[in-house]
Amino acid sequence: MRLGTPAIEEASIVLLGSFNPAILQPQWLAKQSLIRPEEAKHAEGEKNFVVTRDLAVIRLGWLDLQVLPDRFTATTSDPSHFETLLECVSGIFQFLEFTPVTAMGVNCGLHWELSDSETWPALEEAVAPKDMWQELLSGPHNGPLQLTSLSLRGERDGSPAEYVNVKVEPSARVPQGLFLHTNEHYQFAPNTPAVESMGILRHNWSGALAATKQLASSLIERTTNA
Repeated sequence: MRLGTPAIEEASIVLLGSFNPAILQPQWLAKQSLIRPEEAKHAEGEKNFVVTRDLAVIRLGWLDLQVLPDRFTATTSDPSHFETLLECVSGIFQFLEFTPVTAMGVNCGLHWELSDSETWPALEEAVAPKDMWQELLSGPHNGPLQLTSLSLRGERDGSPAEYVNVKVEPSARVPQGLFLHTNEHYQFAPNTPAVESMGILRHNWSGALAATKQLASSLIERTTNA
């Protein structure tokens, strides 16, 4: 079985450091040409934003932005805006270049609908063989043991990330589906200027997203061809 296009695709960029949420008004983003003026007006008109000294939350059609004093998170669930997300975040920190950051996460979450009803059980057994556990646990309601979540940490070839976290689960949003989430974690020296992290982000963004799809595809192919 070969995976087609994911039913749901999400990507996010997370920064840890020291941030000033009050700066990130919709009109400020529009003034810097990071979002369109009409998007800023819509966000304000629909009250899809909250900006205080300690919190900024802005919701556009393609962007969810949440900023706390120690955490910056930008997310999109529209794959046609993955590059727009990159440009928006890197643009913010071109203007706020001396913002100190200590870590960055590049995250991708994908949900696939599995057309073959036998695929998930085969995948489940391949990634989490149950022979050992059969002697220790019984399945719920006298049924088989079930995989609810598998997490791994490793490195991706070609990525300078400190490590990559991978999570495999049954999808909670797609019937009979597979959910795969990756988090590429970058660690920086204290008070690293945000603009330096943006160079790393730009260089590795597309590779991180592509690697997530390739990982899921390889996992399914190896499982179903075994």
